Amino acid sequence: MVRQRTKRLFIVQCAQTHSAGNLFKQKFQSLFVVRYFFMRLIKPVRTERAYRFDLIFYAVSPLSLGLLLYIYSPLESRAEILLLGLVGLVLWSLIEYLLHRFVLHGLPPFKRWHTQHHNQPMARICLPTALSMLLILLLVFLPSLCVFNIWQASSFTCGVLSGYAIYTHIHHATHHARQTNGWLARRQREHAIHHASHHFSLQPKERNFGVTNQFWDRLFHTAAH
Repeated sequence: MVRQRTKRLFIVQCAQTHSAGNLFKQKFQSLFVVRYFFMRLIKPVRTERAYRFDLIFYAVSPLSLGLLLYIYSPLESRAEILLLGLVGLVLWSLIEYLLHRFVLHGLPPFKRWHTQHHNQPMARICLPTALSMLLILLLVFLPSLCVFNIWQASSFTCGVLSGYAIYTHIHHATHHARQTNGWLARRQREHAIHHASHHFSLQPKERNFGVTNQFWDRLFHTAAH
């Protein structure tokens, strides 16, 4: 009798162990699948289709957000909403400089990704849309929502997003098209100096971190011509 009970208990324990093993295996597989798709999501080297989607998305999204603000925002707040949008747009130029100089050239994993861009300047390497939108949401919209109301915070974010869209398209143009326009040609030449200073130490240190303008490079003495 005792032997039969022991045998049954052993069988039950084996079944429970097997069930737990299957559960662990399922969880491990689920985590692996999540990690796989997450890494695909934030992979900096983009396919041509994904890269073009990024360019279209950042052209359309600030225009769409601006149109929604124009249609639905309170009439009495239009002036301050417009002003905050312009502040966000201008502030982007400083954000662009600081991100490029101290994050893309100093903070992992962004530094590793950006080094890839320097090694392969013609490759379709950029911050994936999902990740950049998440960063804008967490670092721009939510903090501004703590200070402003929803309309003001949305307008400020729209301004920053517009600046990022302009940066994205100018950066694309400096790498993938020969520029004849005077202003764009100057941007292309100054960005080429940035790449040269990174690779060949033609300057005492890396220069020209601004892509859309050189105001902050001149202010912080990192400009080169």
